[in-house]
Amino acid sequence: MEKNKIKLTKLAAAAVLFSVAIFLIGADLDSARELNREGERLYEAGEIFEALDYFKKAVELDPTSASAHYNLAATLGIIRQMRAYLVCDYGAYKPVILDHLEEAIRLKPRLLKRAMEDERFNSVSGTFRFQRLLGLSIENEGEAETILKRVSWYGPVNGSLGPEAWINFMEKGRMEYWFLDMKNGGMREYLDGNYVVEGNRVSIKLAGAVGGRSAFEGTISADGVLDIPGLSGPFTDDPHDCEE
Repeated sequence: MEKNKIKLTKLAAAAVLFSVAIFLIGADLDSARELNREGERLYEAGEIFEALDYFKKAVELDPTSASAHYNLAATLGIIRQMRAYLVCDYGAYKPVILDHLEEAIRLKPRLLKRAMEDERFNSVSGTFRFQRLLGLSIENEGEAETILKRVSWYGPVNGSLGPEAWINFMEKGRMEYWFLDMKNGGMREYLDGNYVVEGNRVSIKLAGAVGGRSAFEGTISADGVLDIPGLSGPFTDDPHDCEE
């Protein structure tokens, strides 16, 4: 009899704890919604940086809120477009923006259409990850070249000088290869060139020599890494802001 009472007491205690946990979760969700709404109010009033704090808190309290993730991504996106120094001050990095945008769309797929028309994402629309959100893949015939042309490709960072090199692929097989000339004090230089894409393979012919050669062969991987041996790569869509 005594054992049954103990069991009942434990069950009752567990039930109370479960009820408290459910209550707290519900309270967090309500608070997250309130924080998100207040962030939206502040944003509409032009208080962008204050709104950012509210969206961050909303996501922390409720990681399943598609609206909070979207608002956070969009606010970081507009901050990135304001001034270069704000990127570092507020952490408006491309990968962070895309992390929250991808999560928002995963939680609520119809947000993709909104994102495609949202100018606040202009600063990340030229990334491999954004092309992937649009449904493009290098594995689909003809789409590798489309992706190459839409994405800005950056090489590794060289201290405070920024990326060692970057590539712009353009229409009609034209391209530009920009690089830091370390023999000339890190001055930015560039070479025109032409390129051809076959599947995931890229053939490049530059107008001048780099390392004693002007022809290069490379590949683009399914996760967005452009590797061209002989050039200052590998290249990705991340400019590595604020890294030294």
